Amino acid sequence: MPSSTNIKNKFRRNFRLILAVLIISFCNIISVKADESSYRGFVATFEPTNFMEKEIALKSFQRQVDIVYEVGLTEETLSFLKTLPITLIIGNSAEKNHFSKSDGVVLNAKKLSAQKPILLHEFLHSFYNAKIRNNKKMLHDINAFYEEGLRVAAYDTSSHSFKNPNEFFACSGTAILFKEIYQEPFLRSKVKQNQPQYFEWFLKQMGMRDESLIAN
Repeated sequence: MPSSTNIKNKFRRNFRLILAVLIISFCNIISVKADESSYRGFVATFEPTNFMEKEIALKSFQRQVDIVYEVGLTEETLSFLKTLPITLIIGNSAEKNHFSKSDGVVLNAKKLSAQKPILLHEFLHSFYNAKIRNNKKMLHDINAFYEEGLRVAAYDTSSHSFKNPNEFFACSGTAILFKEIYQEPFLRSKVKQNQPQYFEWFLKQMGMRDESLIAN
């Protein structure tokens, strides 16, 4: 028959084991909650990291969301964009900011600038993928405007912006909405002057009647 001492030791071991399991489970719950952040209706997920890195990264993410709001998109367009998955990469990584059908929008916190509309640009790629790619009329239109752009002498058509119709839409659209960007076509006014029909067409796709609805 086990002695009272053995029974107590066994109880203590079992208690410690149960306590350890509870602590691990609690930590996992915290981790699940900590790897998601919502700001103005946009949700970003990220791998758990140290507090300081996370705070800096989330401020960068929030600034990108503010830019998206500041350009004056309609509630309908914003509601669509809020459904898109966003992954925020925190820490040292060579990952580029991008959009893909499988990953959604991927942002590298180390490569986010408070002055550049990076999230807006990737959102336009997602808009193209969801709204234009499988719409014959819209796809025909953007392909025609892309071909027209290739003939515009004012553009540097060897630039990344003219890689394909998708990139053309995202880059020119970012310029239209943000007014001035760091790559071709650089300026809203440049698009409006050289491709006035495309300028109006783009605003229509964004649900904007005219240029006056652009906030910037």
